[in-house]
Amino acid sequence: MSSDFSICNPNDPEQLEQAFGKLGLFLNRPELCIICIACQYALHPSAEAVSKHLWSVHETTPAARKGLNRVVKSLRFPNPSTLPVRHDGSILHPHLAVLNGAVCKICDFRTTSVELMGRHMSKKHQRKNDRKTWISDEVDLGVRLQSWTTSGHRAYWTVAPDERTSDSQAALLAECSPRRTERVAALHNEERRRLSNEANKFSAIDTGLDDPAVLTSWMRRTGWVELFDGANRSLLYQLRTSPAVDGFGLSLGHYGTQSLWSSIGDERYLVAISCAVDRFLDRCEDTARHTDHSIRCWLRGQIPDRLFKAPFTLVMRKSSRTRYRAVWKSILVFILRLYRLDNSNYNDLI
Repeated sequence: MSSDFSICNPNDPEQLEQAFGKLGLFLNRPELCIICIACQYALHPSAEAVSKHLWSVHETTPAARKGLNRVVKSLRFPNPSTLPVRHDGSILHPHLAVLNGAVCKICDFRTTSVELMGRHMSKKHQRKNDRKTWISDEVDLGVRLQSWTTSGHRAYWTVAPDERTSDSQAALLAECSPRRTERVAALHNEERRRLSNEANKFSAIDTGLDDPAVLTSWMRRTGWVELFDGANRSLLYQLRTSPAVDGFGLSLGHYGTQSLWSSIGDERYLVAISCAVDRFLDRCEDTARHTDHSIRCWLRGQIPDRLFKAPFTLVMRKSSRTRYRAVWKSILVFILRLYRLDNSNYNDLI
């Protein structure tokens, strides 16, 4: 599959919708956001987040994503968490997940967890009763809800009922185990929450020395507080972003009044380095799999002349392996990009 983004005109709505549709994305209007049709939620509007979601979750090839970053950057869409909530009773949005939820009749509090609703009624409204159905007296159950996002403080709106909605939904919601429901939902959305929150972890605002997070013994030993005091954290963060795979250069931000730019050649070089890291780690994993059991026990031990009771083993989860490799790649990309910069002009970045 090839992408049309390399020749797409960002000012042509029809071309944009067709190009995004080929990647399984929906360009929503009038609320400006990009919705993943398969995952049924709005993606973070940064070019890196959209491209990373397609690669990590749906394994979309680089060829299919060619030119995507350029188009997403030009759109300048807001964060989905800041989008206005639709009116209650709105028509079902075809590309957003529909969730069975509950609405408090007293204060209009909404949630998809019966257990959370029970705690809300107990703490906020002091409503308690020994009867199993007490919550239905103060709460509307089986309400269909939709939201733009899947994590954080979610804002829901109710969806107009249709002919497929039955009264048994409320009974099913009340009878099922809240813990089981939350566990299944947590497992199902774990990767989505991680990807959604990853883009919001970084803050360009430096913390002060009074922040409890920087007063730990580990932070004092490493000396990171002093090392990064007054550093341009926004620029440092941009230096470790994934290489551009769309055939374009990459803007690294500004240093004073000067604009820093990574050329097409440098980005292609970093892509090749990333591929080499994958091949290197593949060889390492293959070596570990075919290494003798006793040697792997010795590798895991702390005493040179004594074997550990269990051998060294590789991480089994694919998501953990992917994150481990991504960390190493980001470190190498950061070092190489920093090396490419003129040390005489930018040696005080840190």
